[in-house]
Amino acid sequence: MKQLDLAPCTLGEGALWHRETQEFVFTDIVNGRLYTCTPEGTVRQLLQCRFQLGAFLFDRQGDLLLFTECGVYACPYGGTEADFRPVWQLPLLPGERFNDAVCDPLGRILAGTKTETDTNGSLWLLQGGQAPRRLLSGLKISNGMAFADGGRILYHTDSGDRAIRRFRYDLTDGSLTADGIVVQLDSPDGAVPDGMTLDADGNLWTACWGGGCVRCYTPDGRWNGQFNFPAQQVSSVALGGADGRQMLVTSAAVGTDGGAEGGIWLQDVPMAGAEDFRAVL
Repeated sequence: MKQLDLAPCTLGEGALWHRETQEFVFTDIVNGRLYTCTPEGTVRQLLQCRFQLGAFLFDRQGDLLLFTECGVYACPYGGTEADFRPVWQLPLLPGERFNDAVCDPLGRILAGTKTETDTNGSLWLLQGGQAPRRLLSGLKISNGMAFADGGRILYHTDSGDRAIRRFRYDLTDGSLTADGIVVQLDSPDGAVPDGMTLDADGNLWTACWGGGCVRCYTPDGRWNGQFNFPAQQVSSVALGGADGRQMLVTSAAVGTDGGAEGGIWLQDVPMAGAEDFRAVL
């Protein structure tokens, strides 16, 4: 395990692997920053803007799609706020912001939100050339997501319920059909499922906020191991690296007295990440 040489992130989140440049990317949401990290652990700031960066994705050219409280913007990889191009405006409530996003195999986007009261969050479907469509409402904290089975299964985290649910996903129109709870965290340590990724075998890896770890679950929800970290508020996880067998894990310092909270770590792992999908605008 290696901790990155970086000041603590207030709300580190959203880790992804950028294959074009062979580096991880993650956000410090409330400070409007994106950082990159090489497999060797070299960190640089990729972007600074005046918005909260609740989530980000890559398009099929490797450029950025940024989810802010003021809308969704496209930006060249390595660009600045002056390069932002508005793509979608959504009817967010005062104090509501994006919290995570994922692409389906056809390049459509599912983006989840949270409100200041952790009630009435939504999951939106965004498709190039079309108006945003709300898929789910009444969520507490829409959080980590991942597609499996060629995009026919969506795993979705609602951190407010401490649950990861499975949905059947219709690739023809982007509609969802509930298919039960896969993971329900009810451990006495109060761990909450946060960001998520899948490995190449279809296992779910979820960052456990309040649990100081990243836990692995099989597709049917059985515990399958974990990696522990010095911070308790572990917030997101990505798999990448030259052979796909490296994990980047973020955490958050918000609401704490410091220590290891807000740190970012690299961890070698025995499994490779699943194929990622990219946005089509």
